[in-house]
Amino acid sequence: MMFASASPLGQASRGGTRGRPETSAIPRVEVGGFGIELRGPLDLDAIAAPWAALARRALVPSPFAEHALLAAAARHLPEGRRLQTLLVWSGARLVGVAPVTAARGPLGAKRLVPWRVDLLPAATPLLDAEAAGSVLDAMLRYARGRGTPLVLADAPLGSALAHLLRGAGLSPNALAQARDAEPERTVVPFADLSFENARTATEVRDAVEVFLALDVEAAAAQRRLALVQDPGHANLVRTATRRAARERTCRVAITRRDGAAVAAAILVRDHAWLTAAVPGEASALAALLARRPIAPPPVRNDWTLAPSALGRPGAPARGLLAAARRLIAPMARAT
Repeated sequence: MMFASASPLGQASRGGTRGRPETSAIPRVEVGGFGIELRGPLDLDAIAAPWAALARRALVPSPFAEHALLAAAARHLPEGRRLQTLLVWSGARLVGVAPVTAARGPLGAKRLVPWRVDLLPAATPLLDAEAAGSVLDAMLRYARGRGTPLVLADAPLGSALAHLLRGAGLSPNALAQARDAEPERTVVPFADLSFENARTATEVRDAVEVFLALDVEAAAAQRRLALVQDPGHANLVRTATRRAARERTCRVAITRRDGAAVAAAILVRDHAWLTAAVPGEASALAALLARRPIAPPPVRNDWTLAPSALGRPGAPARGLLAAARRLIAPMARAT
């Protein structure tokens, strides 16, 4: 059943209202006791508070699908106009988030596939740990009901989320072995290096400018565009880090040699999001990253319904098969 409802109480991440309900005409579909909706890129700030709460309860952390980074990317990148965030609600409690976009398969059938951009290394969905199985089932049923099968993304192999997806009949099309093995790091301590961490919103704001300046030097040596040469990229980094710092999920670590900044890393939760080092200072960056445990780089993999599940008795008809059945059914009744 589809219905339009007021969104739960929310606060825009900046300049919004607190304590006033946002009246929204975004349609929701009721599936298995959950309300499911697709929100466009400009409708995300109103649900920053419940989104941040979900991130703290998630079965598997996914900083690149949290509000701070995803909403900023949607607003500042050209690809943002294609984002449709799949949201699952249990009353006023947000229990599922998956960044998706509509795409057509080889035969023209529509699918909901992960929304990915270069600056966000993963699109892992956020599922409430207390109801993850039910939330996943509702997402899949919602997509099948629309005739647009859902592709989920980037579940870390061996994680609780990966086991959940396998149990629901999905399988990945990429393996962990596809990622180059990380070289073993041997970090030599440097007596002339000093380290600092920016954590408050003001500190992070200033440290991000140091990071962007280092990136300019690194980009020149690597013969690529610096982040500040693309206004969308620079605005994404500034906005996302400012929002994440307010939610206490972001810090900027800086390495200095003789007082001058030589390397920096922007970290969201335990992930190194972006790093930069001036030419010849790779060891200083390695020393910086070795100071605390860092999550391994995400493995990009698409999780789709296994072919064996498509022909299961009782499985919903999809795509061309569903269209054929809709066409044949009236003919059968007529005879």
